[in-house]
Amino acid sequence: MLHTIFDELNGLLSVDYNPDGTQFCTGGTDCIVRVYDETTRDLIVALEGGGSGEPGHSNRVFCTKFCHDEPNIIVSGGWDNNIKFWDIRNPSPIRSIHGPFISGDTIDIHDGYLLVGSLKDTKNL
Repeated sequence: MLHTIFDELNGLLSVDYNPDGTQFCTGGTDCIVRVYDETTRDLIVALEGGGSGEPGHSNRVFCTKFCHDEPNIIVSGGWDNNIKFWDIRNPSPIRSIHGPFISGDTIDIHDGYLLVGSLKDTKNL
């Protein structure tokens, strides 16, 4: 183990690296998506929404993914039945999709397509 980041108020449930490996994002039990610098391990931004923009997640975040085509975009999802699209230059989500109940690493982005797995009996992809 080279380094740890410990937050006693948040259980880490998801992590993903940006395409060039210089940043990573996390999601967890406190509903906040965080972006860190890989070299310094310093927090770059906490994406939680609210204020004058769209609200952030309202329940646990089980999946966070950097968009490989657009390095400033992160997609996240969890138990609040919402997929949030974040631009790390803005603290509020830029778009949301309501529906999927995400309970694991079930978001993928490739060539402009979004694939999401949902923990539901019907329409789970």
